Amino acid sequence: MDISFMLSLFSLVLSISIALFLYVLYRRISLLFQVINSKSAMKIIKALKSRRKLRKRYMIFEVISDGDVDKNLLENEIRNSFNGMFGKIHLARASISIPYYDSKLKVGVLKFTHMYRYKVLATLGLVRNVGNVKVFLIPIRTTGTLKKTLKYLKSMTLKKG
Repeated sequence: MDISFMLSLFSLVLSISIALFLYVLYRRISLLFQVINSKSAMKIIKALKSRRKLRKRYMIFEVISDGDVDKNLLENEIRNSFNGMFGKIHLARASISIPYYDSKLKVGVLKFTHMYRYKVLATLGLVRNVGNVKVFLIPIRTTGTLKKTLKYLKSMTLKKG
């Protein structure tokens, strides 16, 4: 046997062995990436499933003012103050509204998302004017349902009256 034949046979076997090794390595790496991607995908799916529903809270507040305050103007002023402090994204997530307001008793109910309770409290302290009327908002109580809130309001009015 010739030396050149032996060297070419050796190089052929070596190149085939390297090709097989690289193929096996490629398969293992691709499987590893599939596992990593599926694990991360599973983590994302699990996190989305475990995300809890945003619960609503209702806060009873009292308005101390010089004159009459309009419900819509008051709601807009609270929303503008919240937007100024925390931004539009948090304002949208907080979903602030006033479902009930009694202008005679100057008592209202503020509806918001449970995660923003302390931010809403901070915002109430910042509201000083509604239109041309100077106001001071005093939070009284926070409840989980509108029914409980209205029941508490009813008992408040009976105590006052």
